[in-house]
Amino acid sequence: MNVDIVLYDKRAYIKLHRKNANALNLSFLKELSNCIDEVETLKEIRLVIIQSAIKGICSSGLDLGELFIKDDRKKTRQNIMTAVKMVFEINQKILGSKHIYYFIANGALIGSAVSIMLACDIRGATNNSWIWLPDVRYGGLLGDGGIDLLVQRSSIADANSIGLLNSRYNAAQLRNNGVFDWVCKTDEVELYIQKELIRIEEFSLLSMSLTKKIINQQIRITYQEELLHQIFDSEDVYIQMSKYIKN
Repeated sequence: MNVDIVLYDKRAYIKLHRKNANALNLSFLKELSNCIDEVETLKEIRLVIIQSAIKGICSSGLDLGELFIKDDRKKTRQNIMTAVKMVFEINQKILGSKHIYYFIANGALIGSAVSIMLACDIRGATNNSWIWLPDVRYGGLLGDGGIDLLVQRSSIADANSIGLLNSRYNAAQLRNNGVFDWVCKTDEVELYIQKELIRIEEFSLLSMSLTKKIINQQIRITYQEELLHQIFDSEDVYIQMSKYIKN
């Protein structure tokens, strides 16, 4: 198992601990999706906290080293399309949940892992955290709703810089543009989290849940299946991806 659910004081902690930097392969994504389904059945839970159990790294995004099959374009297309669809479905579950989802970043957050973070209702980070969308570098496409969420959580200008220009944004920059609600020092994160969770737990759960419902009615994400097919109909993506994986 690469994902654990830890229940504590009406909280559900979803902890990610897959070796190789929590890279998202198909089995890992299935585990995460199943854990969310399980948490959704727990009526007594007030908050769901998603965090990495690996020090200094949150997630390196899709596991292209495993999903990319050399000399087999059909299988590569199938693997990546399946992974992107799974991330999209995870995002939909989080956005549509009655629970309040809290994401805590503690290091690098790349590609589709950024999408999952952006789907959560409240997002915090340590000051060594940063995000990166490398799709334009390897010829891919963040078609799991992540770009939609980035625009709606921050701005079109930020989406241009992060998505088109391959810029890496650190936690302080992301705090200023609304992606993260708070940023704290790495060695103070556990204390900060506990204070923040205790503060939130004093609120009305029903009120929070219904407020989330109203907010998320304004959020639209799309699984970009047609555009993904355009990507994988091109020889460029296989050449670029092969180079990217080698580096």
